[in-house]
Amino acid sequence: MFLEAAKRLGAEANRSIVVEDAISGVQAGKKGGFIVIGVDRADIKEALSQAGADVVVNDLSLVGVE
Repeated sequence: MFLEAAKRLGAEANRSIVVEDAISGVQAGKKGGFIVIGVDRADIKEALSQAGADVVVNDLSLVGVE
């Protein structure tokens, strides 16, 4: 799915980012050659890292933005 989306957008996987909160999604993004941001919404930071996330964050909210 990620590779098809990148293809349709004319983007290269290795220059694109996948943002995922599921281990399987992180694995798919990594396997496709994407930069992967894991979002730890279920206290699974270590599992997301082990699945291949390049970075793991707690959420995607911006400080000071309402």
